[in-house]
Order: sequence, then C-alpha cells, then structure tokens
Amino acid sequence: MNKQDRIRYLNKVIKEKDCFKYSGPTFLFKYRPFDEFAFPMLEKGNLFLCPAYKLDDETECMTSINIEEWYDLETNNLKRVALEQIIQMVKPYCSQEVYEEIRQIIYQVSDRRGQVRNSWLLDVFPDIQEKIPNYNIAPLFNYLTNIPSKLDDPSIKTQMEDLIIAGMRARNNMGICSLCENDDNEYMWKKYADNNSGYCIEYDMSDYLLNKSLFPVIYEDDRNINVVQNLVNNFIGQLVISFSGNQIQADISQYLRLFLTKYLKWEYQNEWRILGNPGEINSPRINKIIIGPNANEDNKKRIIDFCLKNKIEYQIKEN
Repeated sequence: MNKQDRIRYLNKVIKEKDCFKYSGPTFLFKYRPFDEFAFPMLEKGNLFLCPAYKLDDETECMTSINIEEWYDLETNNLKRVALEQIIQMVKPYCSQEVYEEIRQIIYQVSDRRGQVRNSWLLDVFPDIQEKIPNYNIAPLFNYLTNIPSKLDDPSIKTQMEDLIIAGMRARNNMGICSLCENDDNEYMWKKYADNNSGYCIEYDMSDYLLNKSLFPVIYEDDRNINVVQNLVNNFIGQLVISFSGNQIQADISQYLRLFLTKYLKWEYQNEWRILGNPGEINSPRINKIIIGPNANEDNKKRIIDFCLKNKIEYQIKEN
C-alpha cells in the first residue's frame, strides 16, 4: 500500500466503525529473534503489545501544542501550513494536472509571508470548486475560514490541554504490536530477526478477531505531533483522527494518527500495527514460519517440531 491507500484505509475503518469489514493484507509478518520469549510466545499463541515509549522511534506518541503554526495571532491570517492542508485535502480527488492548477490558485492569494486572509480564500473558492465538480469542498472552506474563532473558543483550549495530557499518558498506556507487509525484507531480517538467525511468522489476518484494532502506519517527512493541527484536521472532517461525528474528546482513540505516523526513514518496515492495552493478546492464526538461514541447529529443530506438531508450514530461508 502507498501512503494514499493507507490513509483511505484508515478513513474506511473510522467511517464504518462497528460494521467494519477487514480488507487489509491477508498475511502479515512478525520478525523475531530466538530470545527467551520466542517459544513461550509460540506455545501460548500470543503477541505482545509493547508500551509506546519502549519502541525504537523515540518520538512515538509525543505531542506538542502550537497555535501559531496555523495562523497569525495578530492578523488572524492563515499561514502556509494551513494552505498546504487545503492543497493536500483536494489532491486525492483530482488529476496531477488539476492538482498543480489548484496549488497555483491558492498560492496566488497568499502574501509575501505565505499568509492568506479568509476573504481571499473565499474569493478563489469558485475557481477551485469548478475544477473538482464531483467533490463538494464548501464545508472544507467554511471550516478553514473559521479556524481562528474555533481555536479561540475556551472549550477548544480545554480540549487541547486534555489532548496533551492524554498524549503524555498514552506513551505508557498505549500498547503497540508491529507487523510487516512482506516476508522478504532484508532490513527486517537483519535488524529484528538477529541478522538472519531468527525467524519470521506469517499470520493469517483474514479472520482475526482483533482486525478492528489493526491499522497501517503512515510515513511522512514531517511527523505531525501538534495537537492543534489534529484539532484543525478534526474540524475539516477529513483526516483519520476524526471520530464520533467530528467531536474531539480527551481520549487516545480520538486522535488515532498520533500512533500511526512515523518518519520516512522507517518506511522500509512496511508496518501495520495492532493497538490496545500493553501486554499479551491472542495472536492471529499462524500460516507459516520461515527460519533464518543463520539460525542454530537447536532452534531450527525446535521450530520444525513445533510446526509439525501444530500442522503449520515451515521453510528455511535461503541466503
């Protein structure tokens, strides 16, 4: 899945909620070393959800608050990041050519500081709407032009404070289990399967009971940890953190994307995540176990015996 596909999938999960039907990858993979947890985990049929603060990315679940990233406090003009938000929001609904034309239209109404007045933005609305006739962008523009007044609302400020507190707690209280889209990822074999001396489990996700808690990770150059932007995203009702009819609450499930966005340097992981409380959960059904070519003979034998006993396919990875 590319980035846009992953975002569409997240929107599908949130929109469908209780009637959600899993449509992600049939198989996902877990790379593991042969450590003291390897065989107990297999025998019990468990996965472990690690607290967010213990993961390899030190910025996991970090939050900040910065209203001035979005608009100028003195002039109430929207800043460049808000303009970029508009541009990115319309991108999935048009061709590359139309996208570039809309980009030019929006930047034509910004001043030398990269700011735009609400009235200017409304002036170009008809031109943009004409280029995307099948997508009603009026709500998007209405929300954006009301951002300054919304962020000045005392109740919104309280929500932002609650989100900061919830984000801090989430680093300890949110559990994450990472899975990979493919079994031939040499980076993963080296880093997470002890330089090819570990193993890789192929899980069948098609009928997994916790599929509603399974989400794709989004990889971006600039990982957003600003809860103000998350609130704005909620106002415009487009991004994946918009739950419960666009009502923000101090609940970690209400800004899901804080737990699903990583820097581009991690893109090689092709990651999907199971989210929940830290600790052990039942694993999906094991379809196959791939044994690293550098695994020692004792570990190879134990894995093969486990597979034969449980009628699980196995293979030895080639160098």
